[in-house]
Amino acid sequence: SSNGPVTISDIIGDVEAFTSNAKVSCSVTCGRLKARSSNSKILVEQHSGSLDASTSNGVIHAVLSEIGSGGVVLATSNGRIVLELPEDVDGDVDVRVENGVIRNSLNIEHAAPDKRTGRLKGRLGRGGIPIKLRTSNGTIALRERNPKREPRAAENPRDRFRANASAQFGSIRRFRDTPSWESSISERPISTTTKPAISS
Repeated sequence: SSNGPVTISDIIGDVEAFTSNAKVSCSVTCGRLKARSSNSKILVEQHSGSLDASTSNGVIHAVLSEIGSGGVVLATSNGRIVLELPEDVDGDVDVRVENGVIRNSLNIEHAAPDKRTGRLKGRLGRGGIPIKLRTSNGTIALRERNPKREPRAAENPRDRFRANASAQFGSIRRFRDTPSWESSISERPISTTTKPAISS
């Protein structure tokens, strides 16, 4: 889109969302997500997978349920960045702010904050997955995801589908990646009648 908001929800697969003067909003997605906006915010909620998001003048707020092997890259020129991560994340953190503050509440090992250069580098867990955050004028905040603040719906599209199906058809006993499941229907049973056989 050139001058309009982009909203994406309940998607399994790779997604690219671009707009020039409006907000990009993505929720309950699973896969590789790439988002771009030039003069507005980017909001990502309950994403499972890798994330690459950048805007020139706006806020980036991302809440991840799981990080993919491609890692996380968030960048803005004039705005703050907030990244909320799940527990027990393995990643190599590299945060840089030119004119702003870095706020970190995660247990980053070997963290070496440099107030002179506005940079924080360290390791989460065993490391390995890149987590890079950049802003020239703004604050960067790293913190743990709080599931209590999220909607009661599931944390990824598969679970959201399961929750919706359960609400409609009753309790689901088994759910797989393939579209097959067993459910018990709690509504009134459907009665069937058998037509009598016609004798010749």
